Amino acid sequence: QAVACLMKAVCIFTNLIDLNSEKSLDEQLFDKIHGSLELRTWTGLPQGSGLGTSSILIGCVLKVIWYLMGIDVTNETLSYSILVVEQLMTTNGGWQDQVGAIWGGFKLTTCKNKLPLEINVKQLE
Repeated sequence: QAVACLMKAVCIFTNLIDLNSEKSLDEQLFDKIHGSLELRTWTGLPQGSGLGTSSILIGCVLKVIWYLMGIDVTNETLSYSILVVEQLMTTNGGWQDQVGAIWGGFKLTTCKNKLPLEINVKQLE
């Protein structure tokens, strides 16, 4: 995968950056978040470990960018958005990793085998 593919995909998905815009990167960032942006992610896990690292990082970066843009999203929207970003990155991730990270504690999660994907999360005591 390309360097910083995850962060680039999130910036495009959130429309923070429009690749077809005639505006410079600085102008686009000022328009959307009223300033500049430096994103850094890090993990000690190897790529392809199967531990859900990319899903969790995508969720974190999405939340940060949307927060800076003044956009509040539900857990359901965040979870679905992670799936879309993973498709942009061609990693074809599942939905379990982000559900585990987004909804805290014990939970029972189900999903029917159909599109559009509907993830149902039930918090357990």
